[in-house]
Amino acid sequence: MKEKISNEQLRVRSNGESCQTDDLHRLIAFFVSVIPFLHYVPSSFLLIVAGAAVMIIPRARRLVTVHKEMFWVSMAIVMISCVGACISKNPVGLAVTLGIFLILVLGCYLRSVMTPALTEYMADTVGCGSVFTFGIVIVQRLVERNPGYRPTGWQWNANYLGAVAVLSTVIMLYRLFDGYGCDGSRALTPKRLFFAGAILANCATIMICESRSSLLALMASVAVLLLMKRQYILFGLGAVCGIGIWALGYFFPEAFGWANSLTYVFTQRFDIWMCALRSALQGPMEFIIGRGPMTYRHVWAEEGLYGADHAHNIFFDTLINVGVIGVILYAALLVNILKNALKMKKSGDRTAFEMTVTALVTILVQGIADVTIMWHQTACLFILMCAYRSEKK
Repeated sequence: MKEKISNEQLRVRSNGESCQTDDLHRLIAFFVSVIPFLHYVPSSFLLIVAGAAVMIIPRARRLVTVHKEMFWVSMAIVMISCVGACISKNPVGLAVTLGIFLILVLGCYLRSVMTPALTEYMADTVGCGSVFTFGIVIVQRLVERNPGYRPTGWQWNANYLGAVAVLSTVIMLYRLFDGYGCDGSRALTPKRLFFAGAILANCATIMICESRSSLLALMASVAVLLLMKRQYILFGLGAVCGIGIWALGYFFPEAFGWANSLTYVFTQRFDIWMCALRSALQGPMEFIIGRGPMTYRHVWAEEGLYGADHAHNIFFDTLINVGVIGVILYAALLVNILKNALKMKKSGDRTAFEMTVTALVTILVQGIADVTIMWHQTACLFILMCAYRSEKK
């Protein structure tokens, strides 16, 4: 005989499932927001755990395909990355493809589940991570006696550390401007002071690790933020300070302790770009689908290219990794992200729109001279920003 279930029992069961789902969202959100600040080895493990959980748990897996356009473009990117890596026998590229898959899955998932409360939770976690990372950088700088040493925090290298600091700064600036977690006023509440402290910690981290590409990205992102917030006086002051810092760095590089001049850095980057372009044009297959992620590192020795881990430019690196088809697919993904941001703006969430635009500006500007977005720690911050939801109603 079929068991009869009362309305009260149905309500309790529904509430229980809802609570379990909310707990799952919060746990995945916590994983994504702490990955950028953990050591790159355990953070890689945590990325696998979070991605696997989303794919295995049915109620989470269903949410990944809600935004169908983003999902299918993401899967096409993964497919072409995998094919290119297999054909060129690029094992590192295959491993990185797995990471790309997990990050894109988590990006689809976060877009579906993000709420203002979850946004606040993740952003506060990022603030704590920023201060924690600054502490590590200070210790590394004090312990290392070599004056040319560049602290790396718990990231792979100094530029990745700088990229994490830039993206974290943008999140903290929006929290500071919009008064999240406060009463919306301009009063210096403890939380607003915490946001300001996290911003200063990130800026100090960028200067200590001497990441000039991060410094340029920071200036560009803050400029865009201030313009969108209509803070024209602050924009003018920031522009003057930014130009002054770059002029000082160009004419008196010793003032920052930077080991190499801007002229040397540009010449080095230009050589790498030309090598990457020459590699991409070797044959039709290389040009059309590439040879998988980390292609530059995979081929530089055998092809006599300038020694580097990647092509140090987001366009050239994408071209040699996934070919012209992959470049088009990644461009389609960025367009989809921007379309979603415009949709959020039309629905009244202007902050979500501004956050996404600023995130895109950050990665594209830093992508002129580096490819930090292709690293899981920075990519997790990026997908968080693109899934942002404003607490304001």
